[in-house]
Amino acid sequence: MFLNLDRYLAPITCSPESVSGGMGSVENPSDLERILADRWGLNRQQVCVGSTLLPALFSALVQPEQRVVLAAPTFDDVLDVIPTTGCRYIDVGRNHRFAVDVQGWSTALQAPASALAYVASPDLPTSTVVEPRVIQMAIDAGLGVVIDVRGRSDHCGGSQPPSMVPDVLELGLVGGGAGGEVGAVQYVVGPVDRVARIRDSLAECVASSATIQHAFEGLQHADSVNKRLAQWRRWTQATTDALSELHPLDLQPPQGPAIWVRIPGVASSDIAARIDHEAVIGRDQWTWRDAVAVVPMPPGEALSRLVDAFRSAL
Repeated sequence: MFLNLDRYLAPITCSPESVSGGMGSVENPSDLERILADRWGLNRQQVCVGSTLLPALFSALVQPEQRVVLAAPTFDDVLDVIPTTGCRYIDVGRNHRFAVDVQGWSTALQAPASALAYVASPDLPTSTVVEPRVIQMAIDAGLGVVIDVRGRSDHCGGSQPPSMVPDVLELGLVGGGAGGEVGAVQYVVGPVDRVARIRDSLAECVASSATIQHAFEGLQHADSVNKRLAQWRRWTQATTDALSELHPLDLQPPQGPAIWVRIPGVASSDIAARIDHEAVIGRDQWTWRDAVAVVPMPPGEALSRLVDAFRSAL
């Protein structure tokens, strides 16, 4: 599941000076890495960027006989990529509120084959935020830890320094993406030795020079990017408020780019089929249970149509 904010929001506004090259041009990943490192006060060797870093990340940090500990549902690309690297994952499950099952997490961390713990905060599609103790449990167990913050929509990607926790890697988006946005440049930051292993596994950065430049412009125009993300949050709140009025919908607090909505006792794919609206995404997977992800709609006619679609299906 990916969200393309450009489909819903106005484009990032760049000044004429930037468009004409007045703010400089960045075409190479190494240049963007240097800019991010300087901005965050890090060693450049602690930063790696690319159009998609997941294959290199899992290949570098997990051997074929080892396992990644995670809780599904989570980012589609993570679940898709892990098997392609030769390793496997252990799904610890989620509780009735779709938070990570702490007991299952604790058990899986102690499994001999477990090598890496992956958490997304907020997650997509559930939009849940991981508890700090979940991360600490993985650190205490001696596993490598990856925190995926691609679902954040509260700041311009790259405008705030990452949370540099020892032995923890952070995966995020550069220049204004949110929610695993299609085409956005990704970054990973963390310990030099682990970032070096990821860089060595990265055959090439397939991000085009235009994509790298777009990410750079997003960093330079944080005000424009943050206005877009603030608008997204307003739409999220408006959609949440409207759907909360409908019984028997059960909504998770909106902490990520999508809204996680349950209809108790009805399978996810059946909910999506009943509602039949492009903003409602369901899956025929048991991990989705009785919930769907809802893309926020702007107040007005678009939101009214979404609410009417839900109302007709209930």
